[in-house]
Amino acid sequence: MGNFILRVLLADDHPAILLGLESALKANGEIQIIGKARNSTEIMEILKNEGCDVLITDYSMPGGIYGDGSIMINFIKKKYPDVKIVVMTMIESMAVIRSLTDQGIYRIIHKSDSLGSLLPAIYAAYTGGRYVSPSAGKYLDEKSRMIFRSFVPKISRKENEVLMLFVSGMTVSEIARELYRSIKTVSSHKISVMSKLGIRKDADLIRYGVEMGWVDSKKNDAKIKIPRMAKNKSVASSAKN
Repeated sequence: MGNFILRVLLADDHPAILLGLESALKANGEIQIIGKARNSTEIMEILKNEGCDVLITDYSMPGGIYGDGSIMINFIKKKYPDVKIVVMTMIESMAVIRSLTDQGIYRIIHKSDSLGSLLPAIYAAYTGGRYVSPSAGKYLDEKSRMIFRSFVPKISRKENEVLMLFVSGMTVSEIARELYRSIKTVSSHKISVMSKLGIRKDADLIRYGVEMGWVDSKKNDAKIKIPRMAKNKSVASSAKN
């Protein structure tokens, strides 16, 4: 467990964005940033020499010899099929989002969303799951929405109760008292949920819950929300294959 490391490559043609991405991720002990690229040429060079588990790349990134957008993504997928891809974009277009899902890209972040979208997207990529950030989700057409809705983690009612209470700030012991269950049972439910979501740390589970809108991070007495995921209506989820 302690040796688990996700090797991540960052790619964007704006240095400030690269710096922001690096800053948002560097505190996570399970993520190692193995390089930063400014175009497709640099991406391919790093993949050739270093490799990575997850590539986080801008969609529009001109200047590289392998192009950008769909052309670049297709090339990377064919050359390095084991690399998981997260795509960032500022483009507000159903056609672009549809083209990504048609290419099998199911981790999409709109740059107007918070950097809190990074971790859910990375974990989804690692586990073969699917995640679309809130603003990107607005531009899903019906076919793309169905793709994401069909990939909801199978979380039981009891697991969901534990999940909601935990991300609201309660400890395992407090949840056990609240639900009249043993600490061992509650802990098992929490571990099962984290496995299904592809999340390994408690802090990341809480951040994931805040990013998904299940609790309000600005309030100490955060009101528990039943997530859309639990109702089988989510367009933003991560799960194992």
